[in-house]
Amino acid sequence: MAKARVASATKTSIKTLVYGEFGSRKSGTVVDFAMMKREDDKPMRVLYIDCETGSIEGFHIDRLEENGVDLRNVYIVYTTVYDEVAEYIKKVIDKKEFYELDEDGNETDDLLLDSDGQPFYPDAVVIDGITVLADNIKEAMIEVSEIRAGIRAELKNKNSKEKMVDIAVAGMEFKDWDKHKSKGKSVIRKLITSSDVHVGITARSKPEKEMKRDNQGNMVAVTTGKDKLEQWDFIAFEVNTVLHNKVDDDGNCFGIVENKDRTGMFKQGEVIENPSVALWQPIIEKNKSRLKSVATTLDSYDDSIEKEVNNQIKVETAPKSKQDADGLKLIIQSALAELKPADKKIMAKKVTDKGYSTKFSEIEDIQQLKGILKIIQGE
Repeated sequence: MAKARVASATKTSIKTLVYGEFGSRKSGTVVDFAMMKREDDKPMRVLYIDCETGSIEGFHIDRLEENGVDLRNVYIVYTTVYDEVAEYIKKVIDKKEFYELDEDGNETDDLLLDSDGQPFYPDAVVIDGITVLADNIKEAMIEVSEIRAGIRAELKNKNSKEKMVDIAVAGMEFKDWDKHKSKGKSVIRKLITSSDVHVGITARSKPEKEMKRDNQGNMVAVTTGKDKLEQWDFIAFEVNTVLHNKVDDDGNCFGIVENKDRTGMFKQGEVIENPSVALWQPIIEKNKSRLKSVATTLDSYDDSIEKEVNNQIKVETAPKSKQDADGLKLIIQSALAELKPADKKIMAKKVTDKGYSTKFSEIEDIQQLKGILKIIQGE
């Protein structure tokens, strides 16, 4: 179904691809979302999906903290598994709550909270090392191709050596390459088009080559002097800004705005010293002024909603619809936010002892929500 909105209510999201060679400060460029303020002047909350396993640990984390960033607003997920990345992105799009993970990577009953003690809803999502993700999908597909080659060899009654050779030389077929690209497009497009969150994606580069004839008339691959993405070059078409990070002879990092910056902040081909997404903060300020008029028209509506929620807390009226269930969830969230971490664990045990789930955001049953609320309120 088509979607629409009045132009005055639109929000420009910062959706950036940063690619470049090793050591060109790609991760440092996008992690700076954590240094930015959102439209309500509160700090951005960043979901950082680290496919490079430790790309911002140490220097960049220390740098954020030295610049006054509350690290509770940065949630780092370490994974190189496509399905897990897709699952987290779906959570962001569906605006689901996040729960802390235990040492084995299993989700606990502890709701992830931001620096304000509120449920952690990302304002920006970073996928650091999309090349690694693409490589892992490729390796998995090659394994399938090897199995496929072995089956074909058996069907053709080949001997063991022939079968071994067929498996050894097996590679991705045309249909596999199409599937490989479609998996990437699926997760990237959903993140970019189905949500207003800001997005940062990093990717590795490699020298671009083209086929030319040498002096002997043989076709050979010759470098063009340009760089290109190692994998999934379609991403450059999906984002609003493409930043090509490089390192000069003195070891200084700089970024080149390549092909486009739809936000209008920088011109095509402009060179940026010390590249950082924080340089796009003025875009947030423009959003603020554009949305201010919309917010003004909604003030009376918001006030009535707030009064209704407050009345629910005071008189504990019995909800009768799904909207009331959502209101109850809001009340439960507010009550939990006032508890200390130790008290939350005690409360979680009381809730489970009564046979209720601690993932109350997924509960639609009114009576269950009422029961959970009574326990939290100490009744």
